Amino acid sequence: MGVAQGRVRTGRLAWLTLAVVVLACSGVSGAIPAGPEVVTSWQRALRYEAQNRRIFIDSYHAHGPHDAAWNAAAEHALDQMSQTWMYVAMPPAIKVSREDAAAALRQAIDAGCDDPIVLGAMGLLQYDLQDYKAAEPLLRKSLDVFRKGDYPAILHLWTVSYLAQLPDLKWRKDVRKRLIDEAIAASIKAFTSDFFNADDQQLIAHNIGLRCIEAWSFDERKRFDEAFTAAEADVDPWLYHYLHGHFLVDQAWKYRTSAWAHKVTPEQWKKFGETLEVARQHLVAAHRLHPEWPEAAARLIPVAMAGATPNQSPRYWFDAAVKAQFDYRPAYKSLRWALRPRWGGSYAQMVALGQECVGTGRFDTDVPGTMLAVYRDLVSELGDSHERVTKIPTLFGALDHMFEGYAKSEVLSQRARDMNQSRRAALSWRFGRYNAAGKMLRQLGDRAQFVEFKAFGGDPAEAPGECFARSGDVAEATMQADDLLDDGEYDRASEAYQKLAREHADVEPLARYLTLRADEAAKLSDFHVGRRVAIQPDADYHHWRIIDGRWDHDSLGDTIGAGVNTKMHTACNIDFGWRFELTGEMDFSNANSSPAVSTRSDCRCI
Repeated sequence: MGVAQGRVRTGRLAWLTLAVVVLACSGVSGAIPAGPEVVTSWQRALRYEAQNRRIFIDSYHAHGPHDAAWNAAAEHALDQMSQTWMYVAMPPAIKVSREDAAAALRQAIDAGCDDPIVLGAMGLLQYDLQDYKAAEPLLRKSLDVFRKGDYPAILHLWTVSYLAQLPDLKWRKDVRKRLIDEAIAASIKAFTSDFFNADDQQLIAHNIGLRCIEAWSFDERKRFDEAFTAAEADVDPWLYHYLHGHFLVDQAWKYRTSAWAHKVTPEQWKKFGETLEVARQHLVAAHRLHPEWPEAAARLIPVAMAGATPNQSPRYWFDAAVKAQFDYRPAYKSLRWALRPRWGGSYAQMVALGQECVGTGRFDTDVPGTMLAVYRDLVSELGDSHERVTKIPTLFGALDHMFEGYAKSEVLSQRARDMNQSRRAALSWRFGRYNAAGKMLRQLGDRAQFVEFKAFGGDPAEAPGECFARSGDVAEATMQADDLLDDGEYDRASEAYQKLAREHADVEPLARYLTLRADEAAKLSDFHVGRRVAIQPDADYHHWRIIDGRWDHDSLGDTIGAGVNTKMHTACNIDFGWRFELTGEMDFSNANSSPAVSTRSDCRCI
C-alpha cells in the first residue's frame, strides 16, 4: 500500500511538473500593465488622506470643545489619524502606523482633551490594536455626543459599528441588534448626506462598506441592503449598483449553500442563477459608470467564476480591475481562487499568475507578493503539505526572485526588510538549501525574525537552528550525528548532538536544535530497548506539530486542546516506526453545556 501510494503521488507531481514548464514557456508573463503610469494604492492613499482630513480635522474645527492647552496636540493627533485610517496595500501609502497615531492621540487626551472626535479616533485605533477593554469606554463616550451633535454621520457609523464588534457585546444578541440597527440608520444617513460628493463615493464604499458592513453577519447585511435599496433614489448611482450587486453575490451563494454540487436542489440552483444574474447586471452597470474604479470589475471575477458571465472569463474582469488600479488586492485574491482546480483552473495556472506578478517588477507594491499567496494556496490544495509543494519546478526561483526584489525596494522599513530576509531564509530552509538559509540568518543576527518560518511550515523553535546546524563549519559534524541516528546508533547519536550543543552554546537557536535532536535520539534509544518513553508535549510543543485546533497546557502541565470548526489534531514528530503501544488518559469536556460535561477515558493502543 505504501509503495502504491508513493507511485500515485510521483505520477501526479510529474504531470504537474510538465504543466508548469509548458505554461512558463507560453509567453503569458507580462500581461499585467505595470508601467510608471498605472494607478496604485499610493494615489488612493492620497485621496483617503484628503477625505479623512475633512472627516476628522475639518469636523474638529467646526464642532466640539477647544482649548489652547491641548488644541495643537489634538490637531497633530488627528493629522496622524488621517494618514493611518485607510485601506491600502503597503508603504509608501501608509506613512503613519496605528501605534504612532494612537500615541499622538494619547498625548492629546493626557493634556486634557475631551473632544469626541479625538476620543472616538482613539477608541477606533484601540479596537484595531485589539485593546478592546480600552476601546469600549472611549467609543461609548464619543457615541453619546455623535448621537446628539451635528457631526458627520460617518463618525456616528464608525463608532457604533466598532462598538457592536467588541467581543463582550458581539454575542449579546439584544444589545448587538440595537447597535446594528443604529449603525444601519447611520450608514444610510452617511450615504445620502451632502457631506460627500460624487468623487467621494469610491472611498466611502470602502470606508463604510468594507470597514463596517462587511464585518456584519449575513442577516445583518441583508437588513442593511433592504434599507439601502429603499433609499436608492437618494444614493449615488455607482454606489447603489456596486454595493447592492456586491451583496447579491453573497445572497446567491447563500441560496446555493456550500454543499457539494450534487446535493444542491433544483430550486436552490434556480435561485442561485437568478440572483447571480441580477448581481451581474448591477455590477456591470457600476463598472460602466466608473470603469476607472476597480471595485465592480473585481467583484465580477467570482461571478464569472460561477459561469454567470459566459462571454467574459474571470481573467477578463481581473484585467479590467487591474487596469483601473494595478495593485487592487481583492482582484488578485479573487483570481487566485478562480484558478484553483475545483473551478476549472490548475496548479500550473496558479503558479503562472504568481510568476506574472513577480515579473511586473513593481516591488513598490504588494503585487509581486502574490507569489507567496499562491504558495499558500498550493499548500492548501495539496493537502496542507509543504513537502509536496516543493516538488513543483520553477517555484523556488519565482519565490526567491520575489524576496530579492523586495530586499532591493526602497519603500520598505528596516523591520520590513528584516522580515523579508527572514522569510527568504525560511524559503531556502523549506527547499533544503541550508547553506543559503544559514548565511542569511547569520547576516541578520539579532534582527532575524524566526516566527516567519511559519510561512513555510517551519517550527520557529527548531527550523532556524537546523539552518545553522546544516551550514557553515558545523554542518559536517551534524551530518555525522545524523548518520549515527539513521544507522540506529541512538546512544552515540545523542552523545554527538549533545557535544555539538555544548560547543555552540553561544548560538542559542543552534544549541536548542541540537539539544532537541539529542533528546529525540535518547527517546528512540529507550524505545528500541523496550523502555517506556514519555512523549507528553512540553510547554513549547517540542517534537510535536499542531495541525488543527488550539493547544495549550494547564497549571498541572496537562495538555489541553480545543477544536476549531470541530477539528483537533496534533502529531508527534518522532518516528517510532509502525509497531508500538501507546497509553494515555484523556478528558473530553463540553464547555458549551451548562454545567460543563466532562468524560474521562483511559486510552491504550497497539
